[in-house]
This record gives sequence, structure tokens and C-alpha cells, in this order.
Amino acid sequence: MNRITEAIEKITNEVNADKSQMIQPIGEYLVDTMTKATAEKILTAGKTVSGCFKHLYEIANKNQKNRSYCFTSPAEVDNYFGITPEDKAASRITSIAPKPAAGALNVNLFDLL
Repeated sequence: MNRITEAIEKITNEVNADKSQMIQPIGEYLVDTMTKATAEKILTAGKTVSGCFKHLYEIANKNQKNRSYCFTSPAEVDNYFGITPEDKAASRITSIAPKPAAGALNVNLFDLL
């Protein structure tokens, strides 16, 4: 299994286990911006999507006004995982679906209509 697949699996498992779905946007952002370099950072021991959510919550809580707060900066997600602009500039993945085996039947639903 390659590191990108491992990172996506780690994110997916954590997001699916979260009953509140509060961490889902963070997981989606990480998968959408995944490169080989960012996968390595995401797989760092002790770094989790829920830990990132707590980090963002703490930042938003410090900046609250009139009992409301909001925080949406993707840069802070990157900071939590140690992802740099150079990591994100590396080749991005285009598909995580495995290629069909040689000789496998490859049918598109629209081909049948």
C-alpha cells in the first residue's frame, strides 16, 4: 500500500468513526489537496483530524467576539500537520480508484442505456 492510500485510509476511518461529523470538512480538504508530500505529513504519529479540529477550535475560541466565533482558514489546517506550500505544489493525485485488472470487464452504466 502506498503512502497516499494509507493517508486517505487514515482520514476516512477517522471521519467515519466521528459521530458528530464535525471533522468531515477537514478530512475532505486534506483528501482534496493530497500529494505524496502531504500524505507523509498526515501520517505523522500523533497528528489526527480530530486533533486538528481541536486546534482550530482553540484558535477560534481565542478570537471570539460577542460569544460567537468562526474559523475557516485552511492555512491553520496545514500548520497543524506541518504542510508547507512546497508540499502542496507537488503533483496532486487525480484518482484513487484502482485500475481494473487486465482482461477485466469495464462497463460504464451509460453504455447500457
